[in-house]
Formats: sequence, C-alpha cells, structure tokens
Amino acid sequence: MFLLLLSIAASVTLLSGLIVTQTPADIIAAVGQSATLECSHQKTSYNQLLWYRQRGVGMQLIGYMYYENPTMEPDQDVKLEGSAKPGEKCKMTFPELRPNSSAVYYCVASDHGAVSNRTSEMVIGSLRVPTQSKFEASAKGGSDSRFQASVQSKLVAARIPAGRARGFCGSSAPLCSYDEAFFGAGTKLTVLDPNVKITPPTVKLLPPSDGECTNQKDKEAKKKTLVCAATDFYPDHVGVAWMVDSQKRDKGVATDSEALRRGLGYSITSRLRVPASEWLHGSTNFTCVLTFFDGTTYSDYAESISGKDDSAGGGFTRESFLRLTQSAKLSYAVLIAKSCVYAAFVAFLLWRFRVGCALEKKIKNEKCIKLCLVSGLKTCTGSLKI
Repeated sequence: MFLLLLSIAASVTLLSGLIVTQTPADIIAAVGQSATLECSHQKTSYNQLLWYRQRGVGMQLIGYMYYENPTMEPDQDVKLEGSAKPGEKCKMTFPELRPNSSAVYYCVASDHGAVSNRTSEMVIGSLRVPTQSKFEASAKGGSDSRFQASVQSKLVAARIPAGRARGFCGSSAPLCSYDEAFFGAGTKLTVLDPNVKITPPTVKLLPPSDGECTNQKDKEAKKKTLVCAATDFYPDHVGVAWMVDSQKRDKGVATDSEALRRGLGYSITSRLRVPASEWLHGSTNFTCVLTFFDGTTYSDYAESISGKDDSAGGGFTRESFLRLTQSAKLSYAVLIAKSCVYAAFVAFLLWRFRVGCALEKKIKNEKCIKLCLVSGLKTCTGSLKI
C-alpha cells in the first residue's frame, strides 16, 4: 500500500463550479454501527471515482469504482457500490465500524488513464474546509449549506516520478491518471470512545494585551491580537469562525490545524489580528463562533467582546505612555518644590522661636536690674548679667 504524503507548501487556485459532491461532511457513530458515504461528480469526461483515507499527513488508497466495477485494495473493511458515471452516486459503506475506522475520507474523480513515465500532478480540493455555520448564514441572510462545498480548490499536492509512485493513486493496477484529479470536501468519521461522553465546548474570548504593540512608532503597523479558546469538548468535530460587526472576517485569522487531545476532551485555539485602531474603537464588536457537531446536529457557541474605547485616553499606547511619564515628572517636580518651601517655612519658625526666647530673657534681666537699683540692694547686681 502506497502512502502519498501531501505537500504543505502547495499552491492553490480556485475552480469555477462544484466538480465533486461528497456527503455527509461529518459522521459520529459507535463501535459496531454501520456508516455510508456518498459521492458524485459532474466531470463528463471522467469515469472513475477513487476513495482515500487520511490520517495525519498521509493519503491511503482504499479502492476505486470504474463505471460500475469496484476494485478494492487488500485488507479493507468497506465495500463500494453504485456508479462512477457523471451525475450518478458511488457509495462506500462500513458494515461494522471499528475504533481504527476514525479518519477523514475523500472521494476523488479522475480519468481512467495508463501509467506513463511522465511526472504525475495531483490536483485536490480544499481539505476539510469548515462549513458555514448557522451564525454566519443568519448574519449574511443566506441559507445554511452544511453538506455542500461552496468552493473547491486546485491544489498541486505532489510531483512524483511515475516509476516510483505508480501514479497518484498508489496502486499497482494500470489505472493511474496524470490528468487533474478532483477531490471532494471530505468526510470526517469518528468512532466514539465508549468511556467518553459527547460534550460541547466551553468558549472563552480573550482581549488583546494592553502592552501589545506599544513600542511601535508606525501607526499603520500596530496590531492587536484577540484569542479564542475552546476547551473540554468531545469529539473534535469543530470549526472556528470570526465575525467583526456581524461580518465574517478571514483576514488575520490563524486557527490550530487540528484540535488537541487533553485528557478526555479536546481543545483548540484561534487568533485574530486586527489593526490597533479597530480594536481601540469602542463600538466595534468582535465575535468568535465555534461550530460543534454532536452526531445529530450542528450547534454554534459564540463569545463576543467590544473594542476598547480610547477616546478618553483609555488605550495604553506609546503616546499615552509618554504623556503619563511627562505628567509624573511634572508632579514630582511640583512635589519637590513644595517640600523646599515647607522646609524653609519650618526653618523660619524655628529661627523666630529662638530669637524670641533670647529677647524675652534679655527683657527679664533688665527688669531685675531696675528692681535691685530701686530697692537699694546693691549686692544683687553681682549675680545679674548687666
């Protein structure tokens, strides 16, 4: 079994129209249950549908349908039925799900060609593009198309010499095509852990740090980062979207490529970078929407915060910091000046007190001398300082 590694640095261009339709987008089931995936395409010159399993970065061929003739790779626990003709449905069925059935599955429409010595070019659709949430649909006034891929991408994922790769399909049979192969949007299948309960997420939206971008002089370059954290959910069938004043925002968004398992649940984070001026506009509303599939329905969990109003100087920018330090310096100088005046005043009071005491003593001495002279006590003058 050949495992095809996808190139992360692949180039992307958009296709016009929907080529491959794959349903459903998500399946959550218990061990032992059955599951069915359906696929159809509209490429009139194509007559072959291939099914792939993706775990991590690898794509593994399961089997393919050529017209109404299915061919399976060895050791597969699924069956193919239906037709690969344009407009008709091809079904892949799991009669009995196992724990290792959990994966992302892709249906691929391709032409039926022969192996050649040319370099193969795999062209695939957007891998697991998050579906539009009900929150987004209501904000736009549109409908919620859970099981329809609105856009497909043309992604050159790998260029492998045909002699080594045996074509993009990774099979020894002479069926590999070197024309474009169009992938469906994918189906995420999770076989539930019997010991873990289905749990919706807890969403927390964190505002930007006050100290972020305060040392940047260029106002245009200043950015603020909002962080959305969803925790303690199971299983990991989630999608994250950002809304700014009820309008979907894609620019500046960075979301974890997949949810991380933490204990019995999963967690995922997403970040939105916006111009500082937009955050410091108090009336702007920022919303993080996490769409969670529980096996039956899709539910949106939203958390919103408003921007920080900087009209009263509330935003702690470089300019406000400079104003604050200048004000602190001025206040300190005034305090020093007041302290000096107060010290001078206290020194004056002490001087007045000492001078007053000396004057009072001198007056008492003079009165005592006069009294002695009048009374005729000449001997008293010896004990007085005249």
